[in-house]
Amino acid sequence: MNFRFSKFKFRIASERQVVAGRGGQRRFTGVMGALRRGFTLIELLATLVLIGLVMPVAMQVVTLCTGLSGQSRHRLEAATLGRSKLCELIASGQWQTGGAGGDFGDNWEGYRWSMSQAAWSDPVVSQIDVTVVWAERGRERTLTLSTLAYPEEE
Repeated sequence: MNFRFSKFKFRIASERQVVAGRGGQRRFTGVMGALRRGFTLIELLATLVLIGLVMPVAMQVVTLCTGLSGQSRHRLEAATLGRSKLCELIASGQWQTGGAGGDFGDNWEGYRWSMSQAAWSDPVVSQIDVTVVWAERGRERTLTLSTLAYPEEE
């Protein structure tokens, strides 16, 4: 297949072409027309050195990314659990009884919660804090969610 652009003529080569070599030997060429040859020893050694330098760094990056994704997953789960517990405490009025705590059941093993109530700048309004605690990589992590609430009038 030939194409003509101004004064230059280009030919698109097939994937492999047979080229006659010295002494009637057949050699195969690639798309660009270069003869196919093996790699030299120095090229192989240079490649191995390059791989040896790049692979440890790449593996550290993969390890770091995996750890960070696990941390963000735990924080997201803790925020979701804390929000639902805070909404439950406000809706049921249990926040008025003072401090409380517990776990989230069998579905969320490893996560615990505690609630505290504190006065706010306005004496009528109370600040309710729900703290979610979980263990990650041998360390205890916490996430605290807060809201303001008015006591129910009786």
